[in-house]
Parts: sequence; C-alpha cells; structure tokens
Amino acid sequence: MKNNLRLKILQFATYLTILLWITTGLIIVGSIYLSRIGFVINLVIGILFILIGMYFYLKEKAFSKLLTQICEGKQDKLHKKVILREIIFIMMALFIGATALSAVSSRVFGQGFAVFG
Repeated sequence: MKNNLRLKILQFATYLTILLWITTGLIIVGSIYLSRIGFVINLVIGILFILIGMYFYLKEKAFSKLLTQICEGKQDKLHKKVILREIIFIMMALFIGATALSAVSSRVFGQGFAVFG
C-alpha cells in the first residue's frame, strides 16, 4: 500500500491542485489593492477559490484515511478503480486550476487590473 505509485501520483496531484486553487484565490483577493470598484465580487470569488482549495485538502485527508483503513497491505480491482477515478478527477481539477491561475495572473500582473471590476 505504501509503495503504490498511483497513490503517490494522487497525493502529488492533489497537493498541487490545492496549491493552485488557494494561490488563485489569494491573487484574486489581493487584486482588490489595484481597484476598489469590484471590491465585494473580488472578495467573494477569492474566498470561494480558497474554500475550493480547502475542500480538496479535506477530501484528500479523508480519502487517505479511508484507504489506509480499508486497504491493509493489498488492493483488489475495486480499490484500483477508485484510485484511478480519483486521479482522473484531480487531474481535471488541476487543469482547471492551472487555467484559472494563468488567467488571473495575466489579468493582475500582466494588465495591472483587478480580476473582476
């Protein structure tokens, strides 16, 4: 269980996804400094992105605990399918998070404007 490559890929991708979503949220909240016009919407959307990152963290923590309790040294086909589906889901969330981070970074650092406003 501990030397499983799929689980290591899942953990790495999950932590990278968490980092991307929280960073995106922090940049959105920080963009309030550039323009006060969209203060409320930037604050709400930024906090929403941070909460999404926290959701992925709590989900990974619960999923890891569940796998360590259920898979005691061996895995059957069902465990492998569940892990593979989770990897696919996290990779999609990682792609969406990377796209959002690049768009937000381009807007804030490239154009010098707040994200919404």
